[in-house]
Amino acid sequence: VEDPTIQSPTPITPPPQQPQNIPLTSEVQPPPPQQQSPPPAQPHDAHFPMSLLQEALDAYAALARRVEYLEHDKVAQDLDIIKLKSRVK
Repeated sequence: VEDPTIQSPTPITPPPQQPQNIPLTSEVQPPPPQQQSPPPAQPHDAHFPMSLLQEALDAYAALARRVEYLEHDKVAQDLDIIKLKSRVK
């Protein structure tokens, strides 16, 4: 009768890596400075859809209200926890 134990596989170890010639920081040459080009100007006939802007503002307002509600709710929960802890003592 064979023993049905499962042998765990031997872990595979990566071969040791050869040290690479890494230059010292004093030997590294800084990259040449790149010329800053002004951002491309948008053509005058490109219009940003106002409906998209309004949608973003509405989403921001809704999220801001939710954050305020969550902050208020957290304060109320903290007060409840303090009251309960004082009753336990």
